[in-house]
Amino acid sequence: MNSGLRYLICLAVGLLSLLLPGCRSSHEPPKSSQTSTNDEVILGGDSPKREYIKDKIVEPIRRPLMEPVTGKIVYDESNTARISSPVSGRVTGAIRLRRCSSRSQIGETQLRAHKGAV
Repeated sequence: MNSGLRYLICLAVGLLSLLLPGCRSSHEPPKSSQTSTNDEVILGGDSPKREYIKDKIVEPIRRPLMEPVTGKIVYDESNTARISSPVSGRVTGAIRLRRCSSRSQIGETQLRAHKGAV
């Protein structure tokens, strides 16, 4: 009987300890005396690390949106853009088209290029 009474007392104390946090008047967590975040460092007034900290005024600088790249963008017939690298070489003459291709019209001047040694 002694072990049964001891079991009931432990069970009652356990249930009461689970119900006690619900008896608080507010559901806010208790405020700590010092709050810190991951990106904050707090140094004391006599800390030797203060010698290494320098204050400087930062001035804004306009930077380019992207690095300059070699290439060209060609807007095509069906609202697409093709990106390709430029052709190395030199222009040696002009060609007149005699028949219609998918990209060029009859009579449109095309350039003939000679690829140089790289």
